[in-house]
Amino acid sequence: PVRKGFSQCYFVGGHIEKHADYVEWKRSILQNVTKVNVKRIEKEGHQPFLRIETRCHPIFQQIRQRLYRGTYRGVDSHFLKSMDWEMLTILFQDDGCSRDRSHVNRNPEITLGLCRLSEGDFELLRKSIENTLGINFNISGSPSNRVLRLRNKHGPIFMENIESFLFPSMKYKFINPDVWLARGN
Repeated sequence: PVRKGFSQCYFVGGHIEKHADYVEWKRSILQNVTKVNVKRIEKEGHQPFLRIETRCHPIFQQIRQRLYRGTYRGVDSHFLKSMDWEMLTILFQDDGCSRDRSHVNRNPEITLGLCRLSEGDFELLRKSIENTLGINFNISGSPSNRVLRLRNKHGPIFMENIESFLFPSMKYKFINPDVWLARGN
C-alpha cells in the first residue's frame, strides 16, 4: 500500500496467531530494511490475527512498481528467476491449500490460489515452476477465482521437497507422499 500523502510504499500482511513462527520469520527479514510492527488483532468470531506492518521505504516502492499493475499483482523476470523449492514453499504457506481426500477414496489436492494474477502471469509462473523444479501445475477455475492445481503424479515430489522449508505451524498443510503412492499415482 501507499500511505496517503507519501510517495513511498510500505509492506502490510499477516497471519492468524497460530502462525506466529512464520510471522516472526517475516518480521526478521523485513527488519533488515526498516522498522516493523506486529500487532495482534482480535475480532469477535474470528481467530486472533497478527498484522505485520513496516514503515515506508523506497525498496517497497520499487517492488510495487515491478509486481503491480494498478491493484493487480503480477510476476516479473526476477521473481521467476528466483523460483526454487524454498520460494515455492513460501508461496504455498501464504497462498496454498492442501486437501487429503484419501478418506473418501479420492486423490489429495494441492492448489496455489494466487489472487489477482492475470491468466498470462499464471502461465508464466506455471512454466517457471515446470522448467525449474520439474513439476506441473494446471491452471483452473474462473478468471475471478483462478488457481494453480498440482498434477497428482507430482504430489509426492512436491511434498518431499517442501517439507524441510515448512514452518512448524504450517505443517498442517503437509500430506504424506505415501498417500499418493498408495493410490498408484
